[in-house]
Amino acid sequence: MKKRRRKFQFKISQKLAAACMGLCIAVITILTIQYYSYSRRVMESQTQQYINDMLVQTGYNLDLLMGDVETLIFNIQKEPNVQNYLSQLTKNRNNSYAGYLAREELRNTIYKYILFDDNIQSVVFVPESGVPEIISKTIKDYPVNRIQKNKIYDAGGSAVWLGVNSAERYITVAAQINSIKTMRPLGYMMVHVSERKFSEVLNGLGFVKDGKIFIVNQDGIIVSGNNLELLNTRLNDTYQKVVAQKSARIFDIVQNHQEEYVTNHTLSNRSWNLMAVIPVISYQNIFVELKQYFALVFAIAILVSAGVSILYTLSFSDPIKKLLKTMQDFGNGDLNVISSVTSSDEIGLLSQNFNMMVYNINDLIDKVYTETMLKQEAELKSLRMQINPHFLYNTLDTINWLSREKGVPEVGAMAKSLGDMMYYTINGSDFTNVEEEIKNINNYLMIQRKRYEERIVFTVDIPEEMFPYKLPKLILQPLIENAIIHGLDNKTKGGMVNISGRIKNKMLILSVSDNGVGMTQAKVRSILLKESNESIGVRNVNQRLKLYFGEQRGLEIQSIINVGTQVTITIPADD
Repeated sequence: MKKRRRKFQFKISQKLAAACMGLCIAVITILTIQYYSYSRRVMESQTQQYINDMLVQTGYNLDLLMGDVETLIFNIQKEPNVQNYLSQLTKNRNNSYAGYLAREELRNTIYKYILFDDNIQSVVFVPESGVPEIISKTIKDYPVNRIQKNKIYDAGGSAVWLGVNSAERYITVAAQINSIKTMRPLGYMMVHVSERKFSEVLNGLGFVKDGKIFIVNQDGIIVSGNNLELLNTRLNDTYQKVVAQKSARIFDIVQNHQEEYVTNHTLSNRSWNLMAVIPVISYQNIFVELKQYFALVFAIAILVSAGVSILYTLSFSDPIKKLLKTMQDFGNGDLNVISSVTSSDEIGLLSQNFNMMVYNINDLIDKVYTETMLKQEAELKSLRMQINPHFLYNTLDTINWLSREKGVPEVGAMAKSLGDMMYYTINGSDFTNVEEEIKNINNYLMIQRKRYEERIVFTVDIPEEMFPYKLPKLILQPLIENAIIHGLDNKTKGGMVNISGRIKNKMLILSVSDNGVGMTQAKVRSILLKESNESIGVRNVNQRLKLYFGEQRGLEIQSIINVGTQVTITIPADD
């Protein structure tokens, strides 16, 4: 049955990007909604608190303004000229010359108080009997209304804030004047305060915006405000209830289909109240701007999160793509490919393991190839040497006997040693024991001693306990030959070659050392790394040891210029 291919197959990078973006959008959405709700609550609370604080501060400023007026009234009440003038009026002496002088002194005294005070328009003295005395800085008419006399006298000398004249825009403040000597009432005074000073304070409040702020007296009449049309009008019942609450908190009132913030503050004279009425819609614009701001922030955050998600996905998927491409190239036959991912995460570790695998495979291929070539070479050499090895061996043996018969035993001994070496080389497997290897190097040393005589001294220091242990054939003779040719060949005397061995920690340790010319570490590396055409025998021994026992079992060469060289073989002790 044929499998149906899926229409939609997403790559891991696409899945990861979608997951990251989905998570970011969900988190950003939740945080934006929560923060907007919290910000709105905070702003509403702070806005209301700000309105209340500003109302209190404005009330404080009005209290100072009213306090200045009351202080002025108090100072005028106790002025001797005021007391004298009203006393004479009470005694019907106002038509006398003394009365004239008293009036002039009164006017001069009052002018001193009000002339430079912009808040005060006029002062009217209403005696118990007689004509009221009007002292004014303007040409306005200030009528005297004796209807409120009882209310003024009930205050017992304290200032009484009366109504407002909306046409002339002044507020009347009255106070009883008592005789300092008898404490009986001499009459009362009425001070006309400019309403404009109050409205300036109220109009200077920017927080009111499209709303209304006004001062309402004890009768519910508006005596000042930021809207002249409100002067001398009565509060509606809804606002009256707020005034009756005597509370500084903000009321949320719906009136005429319009929501309003309404707050009230009682002034210090305890009879007047400062009230602010602010349409909520005037502050809703702030929340609209806040909503737009959060919408913009939300959009930017989404775009940034999308960009970050894509970059993060690319940073995550690109190493995977690189590793996948490397694996595909390797699968297509490029055995020298290397992954370039260098991160320290799991992908980096996977890349490192892949590179190690490629290295091991190449190393294994190289070993197999090298071993195959060596075997082929050995087989070729074996075929060549097997042309007639016994014929060559018998010929050397014949030379040995003939040299002895002719009286030249040295030639015979050399021929026999050479024959034994040849027989050792072509006979048997690639492995032998330490004893047979020593016999072979003794035959080799016998020939070299005849050649170099006293120039080079050869010593063999290998204990008999090592004799049974196995080792590859012909690994010592090339090392000895290299020491002679490259280390000691130019020495005329005093040359030494020492072959030693020992067993340590179940390892066979064989060394060939000389006191020759030595060599640099660079030359040592070139020999072991096949970078030099010299010391081919040493390099072959090193390669054979690595093939038989692993990379860590190659030759160890220590050499010092003009001191000598030591070559060490370390292999497992196997008997």
